[in-house]
Amino acid sequence: MTDVLTAYTELKHATVGFEVMDQLRAERTANLERQLERLRRKEEYLNARDARWAAAEARLLASSERLIADTLALIARLKAPKRCRRNAVARCGAETRDGSPCEAPPVWDKAHARPVNGRCRRHGGLTPAGRARAPSVEGQRLPE
Repeated sequence: MTDVLTAYTELKHATVGFEVMDQLRAERTANLERQLERLRRKEEYLNARDARWAAAEARLLASSERLIADTLALIARLKAPKRCRRNAVARCGAETRDGSPCEAPPVWDKAHARPVNGRCRRHGGLTPAGRARAPSVEGQRLPE
């Protein structure tokens, strides 16, 4: 009888042991499933973040390309020779006999689209630049 009781007790403990092991296995499985779900959510978040970063990087690249193009266009415009309109140029400004400034337009260099030296033909605009001075008073001779 003691052998049967002992066997029954051992069998009962063994069954309890299996139940405990099944319960531990179920808890471990649940924990692993929760961790797996957390990892899936984190992966989705990181993928979404990477997509946002890629979109922001594309926008930044496009705006920087526009900025570079605009800057290059501005540099080209600033390096281009300045062309001024004849009507927008200041007048001669030399002192006339009556003391007022000359209102005649300066002599225009058509090849370079600018005034030669800022003076009209009566006040030295036609002289070779820097070689001789125009007579300041009518009747005065040029230096020989």
